[in-house]
Amino acid sequence: MLIEGYGKAIVKRLQRILPYNVNIINTDGLIIASTDPERIGSLHQGGLLCAAQKQAILITAENLAEYPGCKEGINLPVLYKEELIGVVGITGEPAQVESLGLVIKEIVELMLAEYDYQTKTLFRRESAVQSLFEDILLLEGEPSPSYYEQKAKSLNISLLNNILVLGELRPIRGALSDDTYLAFCEELEPAVRRIFQGHALCALTMEERQFVLILPAAVPGLPKLNTLAQYLKDTFSVRVPLVVSESCREHSDYHRHYVRCKKILKMHGDTPKVPVILENEYTFDLLMDAIPADEARRYIEKYNGILHDKVYHIDDAVIQTLKDFFENDMSITKTAASSHLHKNTITYRLRKVREAFPEIMDSTYEFMKLYIAIQLSEGQKH
Repeated sequence: MLIEGYGKAIVKRLQRILPYNVNIINTDGLIIASTDPERIGSLHQGGLLCAAQKQAILITAENLAEYPGCKEGINLPVLYKEELIGVVGITGEPAQVESLGLVIKEIVELMLAEYDYQTKTLFRRESAVQSLFEDILLLEGEPSPSYYEQKAKSLNISLLNNILVLGELRPIRGALSDDTYLAFCEELEPAVRRIFQGHALCALTMEERQFVLILPAAVPGLPKLNTLAQYLKDTFSVRVPLVVSESCREHSDYHRHYVRCKKILKMHGDTPKVPVILENEYTFDLLMDAIPADEARRYIEKYNGILHDKVYHIDDAVIQTLKDFFENDMSITKTAASSHLHKNTITYRLRKVREAFPEIMDSTYEFMKLYIAIQLSEGQKH
C-alpha cells in the first residue's frame, strides 16, 4: 500500500518540524513507521479503532486504560483519493496535539500525493527509456537516427558509449517453470537497481527467457555483474551466463552487438566456466559463425578423415584435445592444465593423430587449418 511504501520518509520529514513523536499506522493497526523505533511492528489499539471508524480517536489520561500499550495523543485517518489508507498518530498532551492534528493529517496526505506523483513520473520515464532501448535493440520500424537522438535527449540519457549485457536463465536441473520466470521478471529491475546503485540505464526482459541490461561503459561493472549472476542463481536456482558487449558508439551498434551477444550465448553451451563472458573474446568464433553454411561444409569435407575417422579411432575426446592443444600455444603442459588431464593422456592422443596424419601434425600452418575445420564443425553442431 502507498502509506507502507512511504511511511518512513513521512516520519523523517515530520520529525524535522514537530516536537512530538509520530506514528504511521496501517489499516490493521500495526505501527509501520515511528520516531520511536521500538514501537515499530507493535499493535496500536487507538490506530486500529481510528481505521475501523474512519474518525479521529483522542487518547487522554481518562480513557488511556481502554487502549493498552498506547500513550496520550491523537490518531487521525489518512485518506488518499477519498480512500482510507492508514492512520497518523501524534503522541503528546491531548490539548496541544489536538489543535495540530488536522494540520498534520493534511500534511501527511499532501506528502503521499507528492510521493505518488513522483513515483508515477519516474515509472513513466523508466517505461519510455525501456521502450527506446527495445526499439534500438530490435530495430522495429527502423526510425531515423535523429528520432533516437531526440528521444534520448528528451529523456536526459546518452546513447553513446554504453554497453549492453545479455543474460539468459538456464535451469540447473529440470525445466524452468513459468511461475519462476514471472517472479524473475518482477525481481530483475529492483535487483539491478540495488546492485548497480542507479547506474544502470535500463533492464529489459526479452524472448527466450533472456534479458538485457544497458550500462554506461564508464561503470566498472564486472564485479557487480558477478554479484548479479550469483544473486539470481541463489534466488531462482538457475545458471545465468552474461555476455558483455563492446561499447556502442552510435545507435546502430546496439542491434549489431545484441545479435552478436545472442550468438555467443548459443555458442557458450549449457555449462559456462565463468558467468561473465566478453564479446571481444569471441571475435574469432563470430567470424567462423559468419561463414555461409555451404562454404563451411565444403571446407570441413577436406578433413572428414580426421573429424569422422573410422580407421584410426580418433573420437570426440581426441578432437577436443587437438582443439585445446592449439588454443594453449601447442604446449602439452598448458593443455593438460586447462583440460584437467594428465600430460601422458595428452601426449598419447596427439601421437595417435600424428601417426595417422603426420603431414598435418608436423606443420603449424596445416594444423591451423585443421583447427578451423574443428571450429566450423562445432558451429554446425550448434
